[in-house]
Amino acid sequence: MIKGKAKKLVFLVFISLLLIALLVVWLVQKKPALKVEKTNPQDKETEVLVSTNILLIFNRKVEQEEQKFINIEISPKIEYVGLWQDNQFTISPKKPLEKETEYEIKINLEGKDIYTFSFKTAPFTPEQIEKEGKLQSQDDLEFGEAFKKFLEDYPWYIYLPIETVEYRIVYDFEKNSFRIRIKIPVETKEGEEKIVEKALKSLKKIEVPEPISYYVLKEK
Repeated sequence: MIKGKAKKLVFLVFISLLLIALLVVWLVQKKPALKVEKTNPQDKETEVLVSTNILLIFNRKVEQEEQKFINIEISPKIEYVGLWQDNQFTISPKKPLEKETEYEIKINLEGKDIYTFSFKTAPFTPEQIEKEGKLQSQDDLEFGEAFKKFLEDYPWYIYLPIETVEYRIVYDFEKNSFRIRIKIPVETKEGEEKIVEKALKSLKKIEVPEPISYYVLKEK
C-alpha cells in the first residue's frame, strides 16, 4: 500500500515538473505584445511636407503571418503603397498629400486599436503657388504629356524616397543610379552589405528592373 502511494507521488511530481518545463518553454517562445514605438511624422507634428512618406516603427519584427492582421486607417483617406521591412512599415502615398490638412492614422491589430497619431501638412508658400501658376499657364498640355512620358520611363519614381531608420533611397538622375544613404553607424563591411541588401529588396518591391544601378553613401 505504501509503495503504491509512493509510486503515485513520484508520478505526480514528474507530471508537475513536466508541466513546469513546458510552461517555461512557452514563456520563452512567446513574443512580446506588438506595439508602435515610433512614427515619422511624429504625433501632432506640423508643417509636414506634402511629399512625405509615413513610417511606422514597431517594437519588434512583424512576421509575415502577423502582417495580415494589421489594418491601417488613414483619415482623410489616401491611396498608397505599403512596404514591410522587419519592424517597419512604410506608407508611400500615390499622390501628394493635401496641403494644410490634418491626417489621422489608426493602427488596428485583430480588431483592436493599438496606436493612433496625427500630423498636419504644410501650406504652399505664395512663391510656390505663383511658380506653379506660371508653369500651368505656359503650357499645361506639354507639361502633362512630358510628365506622362516620365512616369512611363520611371514608374517607380512616385514611391521615392524610401526611408527607414537604417537607410534612405533617392534617385540620382545625373548618375542614372539610386543613391542609398546609410543613416546609422556601421562598424563592419558585412553590416553595410546587409543594409544595402535590404535597400535593394525595397527597390525590387516597387518593381525597379534589374540590374539595379546604385551607389552608397554613409552618414559622417
